[in-house]
Amino acid sequence: MFSPVLVFASIFSACCLATSTFGATLAKDEVEALKSIGRTLGKTNWNFSVDPCSSGDESWANFAESNAYYVNNVTCVCSSIICHVVRIDLTRNYLSGSIPPQWGSMQQLVQIVLEHNSFSGNLPAALGNLPKIERLFLNSNNFTGELPETFARLTTLKIFRIGDNNFTGKIPGFIFQNWTNLKEMILRSCNLIGKLPTSLENMPKLETL
Repeated sequence: MFSPVLVFASIFSACCLATSTFGATLAKDEVEALKSIGRTLGKTNWNFSVDPCSSGDESWANFAESNAYYVNNVTCVCSSIICHVVRIDLTRNYLSGSIPPQWGSMQQLVQIVLEHNSFSGNLPAALGNLPKIERLFLNSNNFTGELPETFARLTTLKIFRIGDNNFTGKIPGFIFQNWTNLKEMILRSCNLIGKLPTSLENMPKLETL
């Protein structure tokens, strides 16, 4: 049994990958989005007294602590003047409640990993507003409801995992029509109903089901 104490005592980490990070800071709208997400999820160890993507002594990047049991990680990409969050991984953080819609305002996100938590409720339609998202890991939670129609816009997706949840409704047709870049899709035990189409000709890159 993993101790929640270890998780809540862990320090949130951030990694900034940049050609030059001196003076570069996280875009203000993304800072506000992270603050809102942090409040909703109860992430009291997100230290906003420093810039999340800074490279100083107190930066989030200096407090990396992840292991096989849980991950607390944000990755930023910076230019010489501005940074953007591109990855957020909160695996096994014992988080519950619904996903805040503010995730959908972080337009540079490439990867979201929220697997092995206790999230519930419907997935926010705002997640369909992520034009660069490639990897979306939502498996092993307690999500309910149907997949939002806005997900039809997630044409950059390469990996989609929603297994072990309590969704309702049918497997949406847009998955097989729009997600032409998909390489891996895990739907097992997600409670969506319906058969996979006999032809997956619109998904030439799909390797894992």
